[in-house]
Amino acid sequence: MNGFKELEEKTLDDHPLPVGIKSNVQNQLMGMRTSVNIIEVYLNRIVDMLTGLFGGETNTTANTHMLTLFVPAPGVQIDEVDFLAKLTKAFGLINLPKILWVLPVDNGVEVSFKLPSQDAAKITKSISRRKLAELQFELR
Repeated sequence: MNGFKELEEKTLDDHPLPVGIKSNVQNQLMGMRTSVNIIEVYLNRIVDMLTGLFGGETNTTANTHMLTLFVPAPGVQIDEVDFLAKLTKAFGLINLPKILWVLPVDNGVEVSFKLPSQDAAKITKSISRRKLAELQFELR
């Protein structure tokens, strides 16, 4: 066993922590997590609203989603333009997705991309699974 670990255990055995400290720390951490989650959700929207009020253009990623599709084609390079054209045509996407990365895996390629939430909903619907299968893509 590690010497520091033994020293820590011995110290805790000799001087146990009061019960109230642990629960107080846990409660404070839960409160901080909740606050951070609220700020994360609403801060982008508040900034967008203020930007819109002052006549600026919003440039937020709050309404975008990242999807990953698996293409079963071992050892084959993906033509990104053709891939995006197939997706756009098959699902009637409003905007062209932005490819983040193409990652070769054992028996194919994983393609991760960002697109607006309306377009992501078109791809992730259960009805769309049939179209994905026809294109030989698999949602990950």
